[in-house]
Amino acid sequence: MKKIIFINPPVSPLSEDLYIPTHYLTLGAVAIEEDWSAEIIDFEYLFKLNQIEPNFEFMISKLAKKSSQDRLIIGLTAYNHNYWIYLQLATHLKSLFPNAFILLGGPEAAFSDREAFKENSPIDCVVR
Repeated sequence: MKKIIFINPPVSPLSEDLYIPTHYLTLGAVAIEEDWSAEIIDFEYLFKLNQIEPNFEFMISKLAKKSSQDRLIIGLTAYNHNYWIYLQLATHLKSLFPNAFILLGGPEAAFSDREAFKENSPIDCVVR
């Protein structure tokens, strides 16, 4: 079965507000309708509840336990304040899952799509 994992890293502004990542819920529902396995890992939520520290090692180890499949898609949503962190995370993910298809969407991705495709970029697709 094909699997898609949507990642919400702990990189929002210093606000303590929590929000439901409805964009991932919508995309996940469409994926499930198309016979995909869909999952959301909301590291932002865990971080704001003081259950995790915001570091790549923890996020990568958690993802490694979730999937070893060859047919894996990882979706990231970038905003201005977290765009560069997402690119770093995508680099780590691509090294862990070299066959994964990593797509980047969101407001900043639409403005920085050329930057996302620089040489050796881990990003395979930008959704505008």
